[in-house]
Amino acid sequence: MGDDSYPSARDLVDDWIDGLDPYDMVSSAAAKREYFLTASDLATLLYEPVGGGVGIGSATKYYMHRHLLQTSLRKHGADGVVKKLEA
Repeated sequence: MGDDSYPSARDLVDDWIDGLDPYDMVSSAAAKREYFLTASDLATLLYEPVGGGVGIGSATKYYMHRHLLQTSLRKHGADGVVKKLEA
């Protein structure tokens, strides 16, 4: 018999997702850190450039939470995300 007092990996991931607004934007650095993604993962996603210009450097890329969530879950799976959140 299983112990129902412990949440499943899916429950933990659902709680993580429920705590986020899927339409909020997050910077590249935060996306890598908070969603366990790499620059290669982010290269496939749509982004909104903010700032930058001649003489002040390149724009910061901002990504939508929902796209980051989808990519993170596709890459790591629910169990993988839980392990990374617990680390």
